[in-house]
Amino acid sequence: QQWLADPWYFYRGCSYALQGLGHASLVLLAFFMGGGGLRGGIVPTLAMLGWLFLHREAMGRIHDVGMLNLRENWTMPIIMWQVLSLQRLIAAHPALGSGEGYRAWTWTFRAATLL
Repeated sequence: QQWLADPWYFYRGCSYALQGLGHASLVLLAFFMGGGGLRGGIVPTLAMLGWLFLHREAMGRIHDVGMLNLRENWTMPIIMWQVLSLQRLIAAHPALGSGEGYRAWTWTFRAATLL
C-alpha cells in the first residue's frame, strides 16, 4: 500500500494535468487561428501565455478546496481540447485545404467527444 498515492494528491495531480491540457489547447488554438508566422502565430500565442500567467490563480482554483467542482476541473479543459480539435478538423478537411492530418484530427475530436 505504500506505493499507492494519497487520494488527495492523486486528485490534485489529475486536476493539474487536465488544467495543463486545457491551457495547451488554448495556446495551440491561438497559434493555429492566428495563421502562422511571427505576427499571426507567435504574437497571439505569447499574448495567450501572458494572459494565462496573469490569471493563473483564477484558472485552476485547486488551492480553494471548498470551491472545487467538476465543471472547472474536468469539463472546461476537455471542451477547450474539443474546440481545438474541431478547428483543426475543419481546417484540414480535404475539400477546404490540403487534407494533411485530417484522419488524425478526426480521431482526436472523436476521442475528446467520448471523454
